Amino acid sequence: MAGRTREMGELRRLRDRVAAGRGGALHVVTAPRGYGKTTLLREFAELSQRQHRDVCDVIWTTPRRIETPVALGSVVAREGLPPGTDEWTAEQKMFEACRQRPAVLVVDEAHTLAPQGAEMLLNAGQELSDTVPFGLVLAGRSQIWRTLDDAQVSFAMRGRRIPLERLVASESATAIVEPMAQDGIEVAPDALDEIIEDAQGYPFFLQCWGDEIWMQVQESSARVVDAEAVESAAPDIASMRRDLYAECFEKLRTWQCVAVADAVASAFGDREELTAEELDVHVLHALDGLVPVRGMEAPNLPEALWALEEADLVWRPAADRWRRGIPSLIAYVLARIAQPAPSVD
Repeated sequence: MAGRTREMGELRRLRDRVAAGRGGALHVVTAPRGYGKTTLLREFAELSQRQHRDVCDVIWTTPRRIETPVALGSVVAREGLPPGTDEWTAEQKMFEACRQRPAVLVVDEAHTLAPQGAEMLLNAGQELSDTVPFGLVLAGRSQIWRTLDDAQVSFAMRGRRIPLERLVASESATAIVEPMAQDGIEVAPDALDEIIEDAQGYPFFLQCWGDEIWMQVQESSARVVDAEAVESAAPDIASMRRDLYAECFEKLRTWQCVAVADAVASAFGDREELTAEELDVHVLHALDGLVPVRGMEAPNLPEALWALEEADLVWRPAADRWRRGIPSLIAYVLARIAQPAPSVD
């Protein structure tokens, strides 16, 4: 888990608080796709179950498994209830299970929760944590703030926020070097520098690079990843990224959000983060003269920004802040926007 020491520490502190018999505040883990949310949460749950299950149950699940109170009760109170509890309600079973053994429920992909499901889960979690040792962790893409807002449960927006960031150079190096070292493979410094520069701190790209150079080494029987191995792997990485970025751009085009994407990229410039107000003001100003000229209807800005989140061009670490997406993705989108429209002759 290169670069995720702080985030893992936050989750462990929640588990330890619950294991000590106290209720835990809601924790919300957010990041765009490909930042390692699921890997982080699964490792937290698996390590906790191996090392601390006698004092706290850490349960990983997804929205599809907890769509109803009965289903939620079955996940939380999955074992250990005394005889004669078959007729108990789901709430009674959860309370008794947590009273016997503290529990932390980790819900991955929580941004896909329906409003009613989110409301049910949040209210149940609040009632449990007020009475018995219980903690709730929600993780998902930044649309999770919209999900929580739609659930109309005010306390949810006050949950502890854990945004995942892109990795810095030293963390990226660790993500590449340590897994290779476990197989007795060395990564030459110049090769490592090329990988780090290309991946731009994006965990998914680092994972792709790791897979590609591992295959290169296996096929050549070499024990060192050098610049030649990186050069051999680069076309496959570039092809994968090109396909991914083309898919993102097609989403923008299909949703008629290309002009908004151009304005958002201009708003950020070289900045990594803007407040929601700063972004709104800049984008609305940029589109003010553009919409009448092109004969378009003025876009619904919240919906357009939601579309840009879906295309990974921006994301929200919190409800009132925006961060730009991967720089190379933004550069690709701007390059596509700058291309002349195809001739219809």
